Amino acid sequence: MGRTVKINLIILGVIFILAGGWAVYTSQKPPQFAQSNNDDILVEYLPAPDFDFTDINNQAGTLYDLQGKVVLLHFWATWCAPCLVEFPELIALAEKMQDDAVILAVSTDHEAQAIPRFLKRLDVDIPNNFRIIHDVDKSITQDLYQTFKLPETYVIGPQSRIREKLIGPQDDWNSEAWAHKIESIRAN
Repeated sequence: MGRTVKINLIILGVIFILAGGWAVYTSQKPPQFAQSNNDDILVEYLPAPDFDFTDINNQAGTLYDLQGKVVLLHFWATWCAPCLVEFPELIALAEKMQDDAVILAVSTDHEAQAIPRFLKRLDVDIPNNFRIIHDVDKSITQDLYQTFKLPETYVIGPQSRIREKLIGPQDDWNSEAWAHKIESIRAN
């Protein structure tokens, strides 16, 4: 066997190993959930870690202040292309679900000025239930929620318990399916 063939086989092997590792990583349930052996039965939703925040409008609060509503804790950044694509959809969902949901959009941008620049380019009205937080030191993003891949969203129920973790961009945030899902979570 020639040297080129051996190198190609090694590269192919490495690709398969990485692809297998990625498949295992993305199929795992986040550690915030306790589950039975049957994936269809969720035994318990664990509490979402609480945190203090001040949004970009200087409004202070905590995650637990939002009990009674469904919270989409959405991690994003202005340099993240998929984040920018789905951002208007999240704003539209917040507009539609003002009585049922709050979106906490936690930015991991290095510069605080990047957020208002982005919002100015976006040129939309931000509803009151869409709060943008700049996580300067990544204490929420990395320390509490171990988020390293953006965008990432935690769906938190009205009792401040994590209902779902979504890794990567989501299709059609402003769909009827998401509205029904939020209403269902709020009712339970």
